[in-house]
Amino acid sequence: MPQLFPMNWNTLTFLFLCVMLNLAIFMYFSFNIKTLKTTIKKNIFEKEWKW
Repeated sequence: MPQLFPMNWNTLTFLFLCVMLNLAIFMYFSFNIKTLKTTIKKNIFEKEWKW
């Protein structure tokens, strides 16, 4: 039993870290997409005003 417990704990921590990493990447990319969309909208708006 003592040998099995740390193995389970390590696997759980590894899975938790993987999930957190995936969430962080997803949040980062979603934030970047939002900022890109806003910048594109701003550029289009500015171009329309210039015309």
